[in-house]
Amino acid sequence: MTLGQPQGMVHIKSLAARGTVHRVEILGMPGPLTFQQDADGLHVTVPPGPSHAYGAALKIDGEAIV
Repeated sequence: MTLGQPQGMVHIKSLAARGTVHRVEILGMPGPLTFQQDADGLHVTVPPGPSHAYGAALKIDGEAIV
């Protein structure tokens, strides 16, 4: 979950070098999001307007993500 409406890019530092992310989605929106995972974390590009002012729920699929 994001706190507040995400704009542009969401960074999740806790997923740096942890497992392998294969797909990221915003719940309730069709299709996957563009992302990159590296030593600094998971970086997800969020399109404008896909969520409300309270935040967005990201669904992250992959291997060995704990």
